[in-house]
Amino acid sequence: MRRALLAGLSTLIMGCAVAETPAPTASQDNTAITPAPMCDGVLTQGGLVICTGAPGSVFTVAGTKLTVSDMGSAQFGISTSAPSVIGWSHDSGAFGDLAIAPRKDDYREISGFDCDKVDARSAEQKAHASRSWVKKQEAFASFNPGPGALGGFVKPSDAPTSSPFGPTRKYVGVSKVTGEPCESTSVHRGYDMATPVGTEVIAPAPGVVVLADPDLYYEGG
Repeated sequence: MRRALLAGLSTLIMGCAVAETPAPTASQDNTAITPAPMCDGVLTQGGLVICTGAPGSVFTVAGTKLTVSDMGSAQFGISTSAPSVIGWSHDSGAFGDLAIAPRKDDYREISGFDCDKVDARSAEQKAHASRSWVKKQEAFASFNPGPGALGGFVKPSDAPTSSPFGPTRKYVGVSKVTGEPCESTSVHRGYDMATPVGTEVIAPAPGVVVLADPDLYYEGG
């Protein structure tokens, strides 16, 4: 009788020990689950495609190859003249199409402009513009694998917007070199704010300054 009681007690203790160490569940598994490759974003002309996938994998969006960052994303700026549908593919074999909404921006005419700052005319101006172009191409060729636009932006200054990104602008003025009237039309690819000289301006997002030159021909400082 005593032997049977001890055997039963031993079985009970073993059962408790097993119950206190349950098998790991799926939520406790430390193995990272790689998301299925996918592209989405702000799908409009001038917008942004954001693709997610395994770090180091490669997406191709509208013919451009994008390597996924360590954070698991790659980004693609959509042209302001992009077609209504652009395709994407992934090196895993996944692919898809993105419907791109049309964009309509303002048309603005700016009078009294120094036409030489829109199109270089004299030999000296053209040489200056050429030197500036080389500097900018070197800067554009650099690549930072960070989060890009995903972190968002803050306003660089508490000032009114003088010209947003996107509008088509027609410049009308007189050349200081020839004295002749001139005009030129282009899409504004920046974001202008009106502030007095000397106003403090902060960086809108974390990053690395790759070009700072006070003597670029078209952009100035």
